[in-house]
Amino acid sequence: MPAPLSVPIADVDGDTLADRLPQLIGFAETIGSAVRFEDLGRASRHGCYMPADKSIVIGTGRSPNQQVKTLIHELGHALVRADKQDSDPTLDYAQEELVVESVAFSVAGVIGLDTSSYSLPYLAAWSEHSDIAVIEQTAKLVNRLANRLEDALSV
Repeated sequence: MPAPLSVPIADVDGDTLADRLPQLIGFAETIGSAVRFEDLGRASRHGCYMPADKSIVIGTGRSPNQQVKTLIHELGHALVRADKQDSDPTLDYAQEELVVESVAFSVAGVIGLDTSSYSLPYLAAWSEHSDIAVIEQTAKLVNRLANRLEDALSV
């Protein structure tokens, strides 16, 4: 059994993509999700998706670029449910984290945001709880969800 990873995850800095937040919030509304910003403290959690009411909470104590990245990630969670197709695999929590972070990494890259110092350690950490092969097994799902977000961002 491999040793647990202790990978440093670096927040995404800057404000160059702050203008993408309204687009992402608008997209959330089209899939029935409401976005709100709250102080989540300095805890490691940057945001969350709550399936019961389809709401997304984004932490206010982060840079605008981190908020964009986090909102893309949380929209990935929302899309796993809103864009569910019969051929989609059933995901446990760890597998869903791998899928939505892969979506976030891909979409962020397309809009010019390098999140590798955040996303790659995040994926590595979650792969301890689920076989990283889930990415290969869910590539079509990751691509479809990423394309929905990229279309919403007009990229």
